[in-house]
Amino acid sequence: MTNRNVGHPVVVGVGDPTDREVVRWAAAEAVRRGVGLRLVHGYVVMPYTMDQYVPDADTMARRAGEAVMDVAEATAREAFPNLAVTTVLTYGQPELVLLEESANAALVVVGTHPHSALTETVFGSRAGGLVRDAACPVVAVPPDSAASDRTGPVVVGVDGSPASQAALGFAFDAASRRGVPLRVAHYWYGELTDVERVEARQDHHILLAESLAGYRERHPDVSVSFEARAADPVEALRAESASACLLVLGTHGLGRLASVLLGSVSRDLVRSARCPVAVVRPQGEKAERPSRLANNAAPRTD
Repeated sequence: MTNRNVGHPVVVGVGDPTDREVVRWAAAEAVRRGVGLRLVHGYVVMPYTMDQYVPDADTMARRAGEAVMDVAEATAREAFPNLAVTTVLTYGQPELVLLEESANAALVVVGTHPHSALTETVFGSRAGGLVRDAACPVVAVPPDSAASDRTGPVVVGVDGSPASQAALGFAFDAASRRGVPLRVAHYWYGELTDVERVEARQDHHILLAESLAGYRERHPDVSVSFEARAADPVEALRAESASACLLVLGTHGLGRLASVLLGSVSRDLVRSARCPVAVVRPQGEKAERPSRLANNAAPRTD
């Protein structure tokens, strides 16, 4: 898989001081890739806190952002003293800021802390924008204190679509960088007879073999195992995440598995998975580019 974002930094959206594990995971990924880490915090001033209601509301919001960034930067440098770290504190809706950053990022990493305002913005009721439109893969890191130290396999959900091909390429690369096995999982819905179940399993094993063509040759160091059976994809992948170091999914594929991160089911999986979840879109797909005008202000960058 040729990555157009090779050499670009790992970008991490920092919402509040509780995102330390998210920062550590992103920093470790930057080290694995041999690139820098870019810490990004977007903030806005709500209408009811504007200066006519709260004096110096903008200054207060910016200072709060600076405090968040100080903690994030210290966390990254403590974990990896030699890592190149840059910080961006800018006025703007967090999801729009991260969408813009995704154009020049290897990855965009966001935490899924249940009480984080950034989590609600990116994965809550208004969600889908970052996952759907980002120009690079997006990784959601759960509030697990051991997320950056997990040593299980990389698990990738596939369905034979172009989206799952992109996910496979990402997953093979991730497994190779980590030196861990890759588990390729394909689940499908349906109540089948014994004969239909045997035929379905054969068909799906053929699909898996065709999907893997070329990837094994490019990554001979990666040990691959398979799982193909009738099951609820979300429930099965959630179970897989308990022992995985990373769960990889594609977007815009076929059926309910491929749409796993585009609706309420997706938000459930992102929130409930026990490991980080990477969402990968085919590189040929055109993603909408956010306009900084949507933030109603020019950027202010540290």
